[in-house]
Amino acid sequence: MTEMNDADKTVSELEQRFLKIAGEDGVIDGDEFRTALGLKDDYLTSRLFAMVDDDASGEIELGEFLAFVRTLLDGDEEAQLRFAFRLHDPDDSGAIDQGELRQLIAGSVAQHGLEIPEGAVNGLTEALFRRTDTDESGEISFDEFRDVLDAYPTLKAQMTFSGARWLKPPTPPRPRAGPTVGERLREFGRLIANNKPTSVFLILFAAVNVALFVNAVETYAAQGANGYVQIARGCAEFQRCADPRAHAAPSVGHHSPIHHRRPGAG
Repeated sequence: MTEMNDADKTVSELEQRFLKIAGEDGVIDGDEFRTALGLKDDYLTSRLFAMVDDDASGEIELGEFLAFVRTLLDGDEEAQLRFAFRLHDPDDSGAIDQGELRQLIAGSVAQHGLEIPEGAVNGLTEALFRRTDTDESGEISFDEFRDVLDAYPTLKAQMTFSGARWLKPPTPPRPRAGPTVGERLREFGRLIANNKPTSVFLILFAAVNVALFVNAVETYAAQGANGYVQIARGCAEFQRCADPRAHAAPSVGHHSPIHHRRPGAG
C-alpha cells in the first residue's frame, strides 16, 4: 500500500470533515461553513465562501470543495499569491480599491476579537495604499501586490505557506508567555491613532495580507505539530520583529531581513 504524502493526507482529512458537516444533503451552506471554520466576521465568511462556491449556487458541493483544496495545495507561489489577492478583491475586478482593503483589514480585526480604534484601521489601510499603489492609480493591481511582497521574502513565504489552512478548523491556543500578536497589533493601532511616528515595520505589517498571516500565527503557532514547525518558527520571528521596542533599540548583530530591508532594496 502506497503511503500518502502530506497533501493527500490533508485532502483526505478535509474530505472526511466535509462529509461529516454536510450531512445527508451532501452540501455545505454559509452557516455550516462559518461554524466549521470558526469564522466570526461576516465579510471574511462571505468572501471565502464565494471563493470556494465556484458555481455561485449558494452551496458548496464536495467536488468544488476538493477542487479548491487541490488548487491551494498544489498551486505554486504565484497561485498562492493570487489566492491572497482575491481575498482582498471581493468583486473579482482584478484590482483592490482602498474601500475593499479597509473592509478586509476591519474584518480581520473583528475575526480575531481585537479592539482597535477606527482611526487605527484607517491608518493601516492608508499606509498600505501609499506603499503599494506605486502608479497612484487609486487601485492596487496584482503586480503591485506581488512586487511589494518581493521585497520581504520571509513574510511572503508566510503568505504562500498554503491557503488551505483557511479550510482547517480553529485550534484552541496554548498558554504562552509574552504579548500576543493581538496585543502587538493593538499597540500598533494606538501608535497610529495618536499620530506618533511609526516604524518601518508598521508599514510592512500593513502591506502583508493581514487576514491570512494573523490566522497562520494564531492557529499554527498554537498547534505544535511536526508539519507546522516552520510556520511556527516564522510566527515566532514575526512576534520578535513586531515589538516596537526592538526597532527603537536594535541590538548589535541582529540580521533579520525584515528589520534591515527597505522597500526597493535589492
